Amino acid sequence: MLHLKILLALCVSGLASALYAGDSSVVAETTGPLTLRRAVALALVHHPDLAVFAQEIRIAEARRIQARLPVNPAVHVRIEDVTGSGAFRSGDRTESTLELAQVLELGGKRPKRTRAALHGRELAEWDYAAKRLEVATKTTQAFVALLGTQRRLLLARETFTLAEKFAPLAQERVDAGRASPLEVSRASLARASARIVVEQEKGQLAVARKRLSAQWSSTSPRFSDAVGDLEFLHDELPGLSAATGELRNNPRLARSETEDAQRAAQLASERAKAWPDLTLNGGVRRREETGDATAVLGFSLPLPLLNRNQGGIAEARAALEKTRDEQRAAAVHLNTALAIAYEELEDAEIQIKEYRASVLPQIDESYRLSNEGYEAGRFSYLEVLDARRSAAEARAQYLDALVRYHSAAAEIEGLTARTLTPSLTP
Repeated sequence: MLHLKILLALCVSGLASALYAGDSSVVAETTGPLTLRRAVALALVHHPDLAVFAQEIRIAEARRIQARLPVNPAVHVRIEDVTGSGAFRSGDRTESTLELAQVLELGGKRPKRTRAALHGRELAEWDYAAKRLEVATKTTQAFVALLGTQRRLLLARETFTLAEKFAPLAQERVDAGRASPLEVSRASLARASARIVVEQEKGQLAVARKRLSAQWSSTSPRFSDAVGDLEFLHDELPGLSAATGELRNNPRLARSETEDAQRAAQLASERAKAWPDLTLNGGVRRREETGDATAVLGFSLPLPLLNRNQGGIAEARAALEKTRDEQRAAAVHLNTALAIAYEELEDAEIQIKEYRASVLPQIDESYRLSNEGYEAGRFSYLEVLDARRSAAEARAQYLDALVRYHSAAAEIEGLTARTLTPSLTP
């Protein structure tokens, strides 16, 4: 519970800064390298969805203020016998009555609706906390995707550089009569294909940059590149059972107690409406004929014979049951999402370690030997192409595993509302 209070305090303080900040449309985005910490900070300040919650808090607070206000008193003025026939023609017998009426809400209506409105503000704060976690998670995943795209572009450029290097070598072998002219065509085709891949990766990089900068409402990224270490792996990852226990830290579940209390308060408020309100009247009456004044008193009380707010009570009761069903569904959804994220992370980790231990060293060695053999005239260009293709596929799969690993780790952090360990530190 202490963790939840700290989390909520941080979120509310963040919201307060958003409420009273100046023009939030000016994004203080860096023009140099961008770190994950900076990206998340920008998103938490400038994400368009978070700005909505500033208004939601204001709305909830306004409802709380309105709920605690009593019913206004009313002034009644009545003038009788102003004119008529016979003795009343002259208007000398006019009677003027001035009354003050006050409705007294019975059944505890005002404190009960105030309590329900207060829980409404707390729910808005929980929703804000949940959205902040979601924004941080999505920003981290977009950052990881950008790091992967940058690496893929780098690999594509390396492949293109090697293709350019082999093109003249193939021509030399043909000129020396040691290879078929077909090798020149293959080398040219490989170079053209490598150039196309580079252009494709450039396009993917531009898209990934825009997706990340959209997290802080920027349509034109200004940062140079994302910096982070995709090779980092968490040393001490909590088990699935331990992480499942930490799901209670997720605001979507932590808010359930407040939401249940609000629905119960709304039900109590609707039940209180079954009590009729008492209206007290008091004032003074003046008789023009004698100049005398008299006091008048009265009250009115509706008889709850037909309308006892049966529909409102039934609606509030159904809303309470609906809320509890939604809470159970949310718990199932979060548990499932956590299990999937853990499965994805563990699968990616196994793949990463396998590639590091055996696949990448073997691929690199095979690729090196094929290049040396081709330059020495022992291998054909077709064998070099096959080795290059295998190396490129292996590196791409390894990079994909790294991206999946860190994306799943970000998902786990978001679901459990905690940070595993510092990651992606350049």
